Amino acid sequence: MKKIFVLAIILTSIANCVSAQFLIEDGMLDTLFNARVKSLDEFIDRFNGDKLSSDISETDPVKREKNILALFERDSLFAHQKMYGDKNDLFSAITDFVKDVVKNNHRLDIEKDSMIFAVADMKMKYAAKERNVKIVLKYEPIGNDIFGWKIVGVSGLVESGIIDTSTVRVFRPVDNEMNFSTIAPTVNAQNNQITQYRSTSEAIDQMSYFLALCSVNKISAVQCKNVVYHILSIDGYAFEISKFDRLDKNNGWLISRFQRISNKDKIEYLNKLLGKK
Repeated sequence: MKKIFVLAIILTSIANCVSAQFLIEDGMLDTLFNARVKSLDEFIDRFNGDKLSSDISETDPVKREKNILALFERDSLFAHQKMYGDKNDLFSAITDFVKDVVKNNHRLDIEKDSMIFAVADMKMKYAAKERNVKIVLKYEPIGNDIFGWKIVGVSGLVESGIIDTSTVRVFRPVDNEMNFSTIAPTVNAQNNQITQYRSTSEAIDQMSYFLALCSVNKISAVQCKNVVYHILSIDGYAFEISKFDRLDKNNGWLISRFQRISNKDKIEYLNKLLGKK
């Protein structure tokens, strides 16, 4: 069964390439548009089997399996197969994943899932320099069956130099005898380094730090460079969805990274995603 799924991925990908070349030459771009996964909502509909890829028949007995396989980004699978061959952990994990989803009728639901996240890769401006910051958002209810995206995490402040963790500073051992008179000038300094005075046992909450910078207009947004969705809803697996713009049927919002993952590792994955580690 595993070989059938692996072969299906490869043959479907090859067929898409050939078909795309033929269609583009004939000017039938509508077909490419219909094959495109145009949004996260459409990705979820196809994953759940509520909408089929244009190449899959409603009467096909394994239509949902094929529908899910069609959501994987083709080039990364080709590259992986070229490096490792058909017998590798990735293809085995994908096969087990598809079988598990179909057997147990797992469905994605953005309004009910607490483990679907959008990561906005932002270009920000701080201290006259451009920095990269990732803002993590989750779809949440705000009342009366109305939903919206809310910030649940921020990462990249350390890597971009907004938070400096390379230097550790302390107040002098005798400062307590002087009523900690050095705290005020340290805090009031124009370019204060107050984060370097924190205890080494205490981590900085990046989201709180970022929101504080925004509230006093110390950081500004330049643009959102791209968005990646992280799906951790299916027990034992995690995958990312990215946007691919190209002229073949394997385009739009597709699974760009996939892994089998334990519950323990999933907690670490989530903490890193939210900027808590």
